[in-house]
Amino acid sequence: MLPVIRRFLESETNVYEMASDIKGLTVGDVSLASFPSIATFWLPEVISRFQNEYPGIRIRIMEGITQEINEWLEDGTADLGFMAYNEPMELDWIPLRDDRMVAVLNKSHPLAKNKNYPLARCGEEDFIMPALGHDLDVETLLKENNIEPKIKFTTMENPVLLSMIMNGLGMSIMNELCTTLWKDKLAVMPLDPPESVTFGIASARGRHMSPAAEKFLEFAVKMFTREEKQNKK
Repeated sequence: MLPVIRRFLESETNVYEMASDIKGLTVGDVSLASFPSIATFWLPEVISRFQNEYPGIRIRIMEGITQEINEWLEDGTADLGFMAYNEPMELDWIPLRDDRMVAVLNKSHPLAKNKNYPLARCGEEDFIMPALGHDLDVETLLKENNIEPKIKFTTMENPVLLSMIMNGLGMSIMNELCTTLWKDKLAVMPLDPPESVTFGIASARGRHMSPAAEKFLEFAVKMFTREEKQNKK
């Protein structure tokens, strides 16, 4: 019965939000599911600017991996998901920004001063797998290149993984955004051949979105689009 109850409560909330919107008062709640890296480095600025315009809308952030975000969107726990594109994408999807995949090495690694990291070498290294071995971006990348990594450790939290690399326990592959605060402590380099992921906003296909969630979606897309144009100038 839980999905039915959730849909009922969702509909009731939408009615109140629409009524407030008609009266000129913008209120409501928006639940955002996100990769931890996006929640850390992108969303705070978006939310801060959004709150300046819509102080009556409350934001809830849930952090998780791709599989969790998909589940939260499908059962209505989350309104919007900030995640990477993966096939098959059975959600409504708006691309926002590309982020390259990088190799992360200890600074004492023989290749630490190279301009790039040969992806094929992953099969020869002590590999630390993100997301407890369920990082779809990394899994897909390795599988497409027929690489069987020597998985030495797995961990859920990226800061733990990066700290393990700093202490000489292995290397890993991840999207560059995750390494933002660690580039002075580790060797971070693009892959050879180069690879990237596309981050965007996902929502459940066919589900009616609340006025508050629609406003946040519109605001976030405009903000990212505007910044992307400025970066290209």
